[in-house]
Amino acid sequence: MGLAECLSAFGNGPAVEGGVVVIGVEKDGTVTGCSSLSEEKLQQLEFMGRDHCPDGRFATNRLSVVNAEGRPDFIIRARIYYVEERLVELTNGAAFCRESDRSRRLTEPEKQEIRINKGERAFELESCPLDYPDDFRLPLIARFAAQIRASRDGSAEVSDEQILESMRLGRIKAGTFIPNNVCALTFANDPRQVFPGSYVHFLRYNGTEEKTGREYNITKDRMIEGNILEIIRDTSGILDANLREFTEFRGGKFYQTPEYPRDAWLRAYCERLRSSLIPHENATCLREAVRRSSSGREPRWVHAIRDPRKSLP
Repeated sequence: MGLAECLSAFGNGPAVEGGVVVIGVEKDGTVTGCSSLSEEKLQQLEFMGRDHCPDGRFATNRLSVVNAEGRPDFIIRARIYYVEERLVELTNGAAFCRESDRSRRLTEPEKQEIRINKGERAFELESCPLDYPDDFRLPLIARFAAQIRASRDGSAEVSDEQILESMRLGRIKAGTFIPNNVCALTFANDPRQVFPGSYVHFLRYNGTEEKTGREYNITKDRMIEGNILEIIRDTSGILDANLREFTEFRGGKFYQTPEYPRDAWLRAYCERLRSSLIPHENATCLREAVRRSSSGREPRWVHAIRDPRKSLP
């Protein structure tokens, strides 16, 4: 089991380089070698406990050495690789990570976090800590369920909770509906109880630079809150109201063109707001440039560059 634990520990990281295990060298550095072992035992060692950790990835080879007694011998070197796409567990359900020179057993929350980080399990589908139905907008859920029934010719006997489960917005266990994080973002009374940063802060400045102090030049400051659908809707509305349109004459007709592509803004916000780790969104509007920034741990910038033909003097 010791070798299987190494497969799990190095396979889970946190170091993405994996690690190396040498068999035939003691902890104090004494080279004892492996030549005295039976062929069956050598095969077991070179198999690296794969029976107990089937997801582990490794390669072994034998290296010729001179042992502590001065005799020709060999050691077994195992190169263990980091596994990018899944948590590496033992057949008994245990999993390990590597800390300094030892392997530490992971707790269940730590295992879940690794699954999410490796993309094995979507954070959106994890159960949320809110209570159903007390913390949710039941009229909004009822309207959503009615739309699903109508679009699919569903029976009225199918409950709202069964529809939510069919749409992967939670699960029913022992007759109780357990909402997930997507459900919280969409239907919770206050999504910020789960995602404190799920709001948009819109700032419009006079001019092309952000200034402070006596030259403080904010002309509009709005906080946009609610569920994810409301945030997208209200953000779209405030952007439409604050961005300019230009009229162009082409082919004998006049065409109105928005200063910045509306679809690009909506895609950018939708992508970021559905993120599992939602920081707050900050939309800043300048006369000559608009930028969208995020306070998340992985800042993303979306720059909308205006058509040079529409530049104003």
